[in-house]
Amino acid sequence: MSTEITSLSAPPPQAVFFDELDLPIREDVVRFAEGYDRVHYTAKILGKDDEFCAAVCELVLLGVSERAIARRMRMSRRSVKAVTRVFEERGKLAPLKERLSAKMADLIELGLDVLRDKLERDQVPANVLPIVIGVLSDKKALLDGDPTARLDIEITHDVTPAAARDYLVLLKSARAKVVALPATSDMESEVSR
Repeated sequence: MSTEITSLSAPPPQAVFFDELDLPIREDVVRFAEGYDRVHYTAKILGKDDEFCAAVCELVLLGVSERAIARRMRMSRRSVKAVTRVFEERGKLAPLKERLSAKMADLIELGLDVLRDKLERDQVPANVLPIVIGVLSDKKALLDGDPTARLDIEITHDVTPAAARDYLVLLKSARAKVVALPATSDMESEVSR
């Protein structure tokens, strides 16, 4: 029995039913396609629904990511930005911020009351207390306008009489006005030489 090997070839070309020259051209479609700007989202349609815009902006103000908002509200991330911009241009974002801030203040106050009750009844686990106290103290400092971070910079530089003399010579050569410093121990006697 012999096996015959056949070579695979490309399928025969298909007949052309029509080409781009045969398509009817609608001028209005061409004008729209030429003027279409993919980068600029105006929220023209979405911006008409104030309730929807308020819901999107509320999520933005609460710190939810644009990607999560887009997924939740079934829209693009660019539309999230556009809706926020439109809402701000209408002057409706600032009142929404104030309303959300007031809601958060109420929730914080209720949460602090619950925390106080649980602390008085020893219902807060010991491993949770340091976290709660740390967060509360940080937020209280922020609320009171106190610094929330402390930065200590320690510069250590050994000043020798020779280094001070060299620096004084450098200042004089730069024509800087040198003001006499108050006398301090051995340093002055070394520098003046």
